[in-house]
Amino acid sequence: MALTGARTNEIWLQAAAPGTYGPYALNGGLFAIVTVWGASATISLNVLGPDGSTQVPVAALASTNPYLTGYIPTGTYQVVIGTAASSISVREIPLN
Repeated sequence: MALTGARTNEIWLQAAAPGTYGPYALNGGLFAIVTVWGASATISLNVLGPDGSTQVPVAALASTNPYLTGYIPTGTYQVVIGTAASSISVREIPLN
């Protein structure tokens, strides 16, 4: 069973099975995406496109690159976990 949660401008999933999780609303800005898994896996962070139905990938992570930072737009997001149980944290980096 996966532990999931969302706070303002944050997503976290712990021991989540392969599948699609969300939607999550993020306000945009500078974010850190950190992943952990026990086997080879892929994780994608997708934003809802302007047509209101298409999910557009904004970040793809694999076991070879488990950490990523970058600016993301305000929007509705989903996390897609590929082949193995994984944990992911998507958190805003304050620019104060």
